[in-house]
Amino acid sequence: MNMLLLKAGYPPAIIRKRNRLAYIESLEKAQTGGSQNDYLKLIADAVSRSLDIYLKAVRNEEAEPEPEEEALLKIGQLARLVGKNNSTIRYWTKNGLLSVAATTEAGYQLYAPESVDRAKQIMELQNRRLTLEEIRQEFE
Repeated sequence: MNMLLLKAGYPPAIIRKRNRLAYIESLEKAQTGGSQNDYLKLIADAVSRSLDIYLKAVRNEEAEPEPEEEALLKIGQLARLVGKNNSTIRYWTKNGLLSVAATTEAGYQLYAPESVDRAKQIMELQNRRLTLEEIRQEFE
């Protein structure tokens, strides 16, 4: 993928460790006939980040440090922010409605802050009486 990006004049897409699981899941989804949207967004964000790094280097500017892993939400934090319990968040994750941004060495799942908005969208769609399959299709 990075060879194709470089040939087209783009910087390489550097997938951060905390995005690795989301990258693998989105790649697998795209390869098995699902939507490519998650994969394309992840790659576009990574290329944009790489381009920012290059531009700052050219301008002799100091690079911004990567956000700390604390910026990611534990499952309980996400559940509290959206007013649901941990098992609901796990269920949504298992059914492909939420993506895990990273997993700690101890095996705990961490979610990107954007997951709060995604969970609120899921709840809104559930209020409209959509099934999980219909919600999944809404996100594709």
